[in-house]
Amino acid sequence: VPDTSEVLAWVDVKNDGDIALSGYDPVSYHAGADHGPLMGKAEHETIIETLLQGRVRYRFASEENLAKFRADYRHLKPKYGGFCAAGVGLHDKLASADPLVWDIDPR
Repeated sequence: VPDTSEVLAWVDVKNDGDIALSGYDPVSYHAGADHGPLMGKAEHETIIETLLQGRVRYRFASEENLAKFRADYRHLKPKYGGFCAAGVGLHDKLASADPLVWDIDPR
């Protein structure tokens, strides 16, 4: 069973360089339950590369959201690598999350 530090090093994508969150805009999740999430667009895409996570592509609904993500990546990136938080926290399992079933912890 992976520990939390290991899970934080992984991202729920099929292959290195694939699109995180099934293409949904990670910033749009922070707009509140009445607004997000929004599907990202190919023209608003960035690749984040880290030693632990490798190359991960993110898409955004707008240039504004892309700029917000670049400015505050550590806060806006998906928690638990985008894996299902209940699976990680309650069952010690990595399961792909449904990008349309979500909640933002305000902490």
